[in-house]
Amino acid sequence: MTISRLLSIIVFSLMFYGCAAPYKPVPEGYTGSIAYVEDTYSHKQTSTAHFYELAMVNGRHIESSWGATRSRNYGRGREFDPVMVKRRLPAEPLEVTIQAYQFFSTDFESMIGDNYLLQHTFNFTPKANEEYRVKGDVLWLRTSVWLEDSNGEKVEGSFLSLEAIDRKEKLKTDKEKRRKEKKEKKLKQNSSI
Repeated sequence: MTISRLLSIIVFSLMFYGCAAPYKPVPEGYTGSIAYVEDTYSHKQTSTAHFYELAMVNGRHIESSWGATRSRNYGRGREFDPVMVKRRLPAEPLEVTIQAYQFFSTDFESMIGDNYLLQHTFNFTPKANEEYRVKGDVLWLRTSVWLEDSNGEKVEGSFLSLEAIDRKEKLKTDKEKRRKEKKEKKLKQNSSI
C-alpha cells in the first residue's frame, strides 16, 4: 500500500470519526421553515455498497450514514444493513457538501480498497417542506454525485462528475484549500488575542 493511499484512508476515517458531536443545522427552538435531505445507497453487496450523502452544512460536519451504518452493524463482520440518515435543514441559503463513495463494512477492506470518494460543495437554498435525496454513481473510471428534489430533478449546481484522474486531483486541491483556510482561521484567532 502506498503512503498516499494510507493517508487518504486515515483522512477519510477521521472525517467520520473525528466529530464527537456532529453539527445540527436546525438548532433547538428553530421556528422557521425546514426541508429534508436523505442519504441513499446503491449496489449493495456482501461487504460493500455505494453511499451518497450530505457530509457538511456551512463547512461543518453533520451526522453521517457511514457512521450510523458502522455503529448499527458493529460486530457483524462483513455483513451489514445500510442505515441512511435523513436530516432537517433550515429553508435558507446554505453551503452544502455532498459526497459519493464506496462504503466498506470492515476496516481491513477500507485499507486495501479504493473508496472512489468524490465531494462537491455548492450553495443551495432548500424549499420549505421539500424532500431532497443525495444520488450518484461510483465507478472505477468515474464518480458522480448530485442532489435531487422530490420530483427526481437535479438541483441546480449540485451535479459533479469526475474521471478517476480528475477525482484524485480534486481531492488533493480540496485538501490544500482546507489546510489553507484552517491556517488563515488560526492566524485570525491568534491576531485577535
